[in-house]
Amino acid sequence: MKEEDKTALEYAASHEETLVLNSVDKDLICADKVQINSNLPQNTKIEANRSVVINGNVAEGCSISCTTGPIVIKGNVSGSVDRPVTITSKQYLKVESLRHAIVKTEGPMTVMGDVIDSKVNVKETIEIRGSLIRSDATSNSRMTIRICGSEDPGMTKMAVMPAEILKLLQELLKSDTKIEELTKLKGALQNTIELLKKLRTDSGSLPHDKHEQLVTDVARFSDLTGELKTLGEKKRELVQEIVQLLGLKWITVEGRVFPTSVVSIANRSHDIRTIENRLRFSVKNNVIEIDL
Repeated sequence: MKEEDKTALEYAASHEETLVLNSVDKDLICADKVQINSNLPQNTKIEANRSVVINGNVAEGCSISCTTGPIVIKGNVSGSVDRPVTITSKQYLKVESLRHAIVKTEGPMTVMGDVIDSKVNVKETIEIRGSLIRSDATSNSRMTIRICGSEDPGMTKMAVMPAEILKLLQELLKSDTKIEELTKLKGALQNTIELLKKLRTDSGSLPHDKHEQLVTDVARFSDLTGELKTLGEKKRELVQEIVQLLGLKWITVEGRVFPTSVVSIANRSHDIRTIENRLRFSVKNNVIEIDL
């Protein structure tokens, strides 16, 4: 570990080395790990390759990103309306609290306190041990929040689009496209077969080439019938799997949920109209289901 008292604009660390800074007064680009043992001044930009640890608070207008690793902020992130803090992590994010922040992570996010006036987009799980207030939280996995919304005006949104369901929906779309394509082809073949059979009935026989075409089309028609049956069975299996996944408890609020809250799971939405306590949300019969 290398100790530094002066801030470097760019720092190329050797493998497994951590750049440790006791103060920061300009933007920093680090090729490996960085640890900052101070508050981050406003409008500071931090970029690192493997990890970022900030043992302090983060002021408005700052930008923190890590291209391959996690970000840990052992302090409060306090942006403003005009100068929000942006955080981008390739892995997980752990932070004390967020206010006026824009967050995007490939891994899970854990917030020890509140998330206020922020927008977070997380690929994995979200855990907020305080309140989610006037914020938009989106996850591709489960979400657990202590308190959602507040008595103050302003919408709070919790949205989950499970990655497993998204993948199945894409498969379902491909299946529907293939079924539509084969159904059209089958219909066209049926018209041709009926025409050739009528021609055979009217004339008593078919020319050799038309006879061969009829035999080929009848065989292909039979094959298409089998393919469509298989695709139909596969589609029913996909739909059943999606229904089962939607039935899982994707969003949990351990405390109060205020009427300013909106819950969304896989594009199904539900507005909270009264103050409730300890709710779990899933989807059943294509609508949001609430377990008290």
